[in-house]
Amino acid sequence: METSAPEASVVHERRRAPRHDLHVTAIVRVPGQATLHARMTDLILHGLGLATRRELPPATRCEVELALSVDRQIRQLRLVADAVRSEGDSAAGHRVGLKLVDPPAESLDLLERYLGVLR
Repeated sequence: METSAPEASVVHERRRAPRHDLHVTAIVRVPGQATLHARMTDLILHGLGLATRRELPPATRCEVELALSVDRQIRQLRLVADAVRSEGDSAAGHRVGLKLVDPPAESLDLLERYLGVLR
């Protein structure tokens, strides 16, 4: 009897920049909803991932507040973002992907410096 080995699955990464895995506290504000405390789990220059206890459906606009250590200082950063994906459930938690919306140049500069520290 002949058997064949299963083909290895190929994962296609659509990101243009590497993603950095993190564990940074984030505060998320959605108009008309209670403030949500989350954990930033990954970051790229124009997006980030969050672990949350509450769902943020795709297309939800929110403000994300982060405290990042850059140049030996804690820097507060407020970003506007849109949820682009949301997975999970209320028991296990949700993983939310956010895309930044028109981040100011100074915020992008701070994110670039923070990402540089991570490399």
